[in-house]
Amino acid sequence: MAQMSLDRLEQGGQDPASLRGPAGAGGSRTDSPYDPYGPYSGASPVDQALNEAGQELGRAVLGAAFKLAGRAMRARMEQKLGQRDPAIAEQARARLREQIAIAQRHPDLRACLDENVIFLAGGRQVLPMPDLNSITVNQADLLVEQLRHG
Repeated sequence: MAQMSLDRLEQGGQDPASLRGPAGAGGSRTDSPYDPYGPYSGASPVDQALNEAGQELGRAVLGAAFKLAGRAMRARMEQKLGQRDPAIAEQARARLREQIAIAQRHPDLRACLDENVIFLAGGRQVLPMPDLNSITVNQADLLVEQLRHG
């Protein structure tokens, strides 16, 4: 340290130890109640807290704004898709009605998505799972009959 201080003095720079002042006089970075070299240089702890609170509030406001914008964009997309191709929307509603009818007609029919099989609650037979987007009530009736009577 002494050699480094000597080298700095010879080069015309100031000794870092002299910048701190005499020993025990304070002024070192650790003696300060707040860090003057931190992100809010020269700010008091109150100013730092207010600045951090303002940043948090800003993040919350931006988060809410982005969430609202995302919802609005999704609503517009869904509206445009429904307007552009009502036939696709109607097909989806028809598929959903068909699936509801199957569930109401066969409440004991179950499916295991991990194993890709269907079965009856309490039964021992399993069958490969059909395409659930295209199955009809009549096809479901045949599958349930096979599951009951093996």
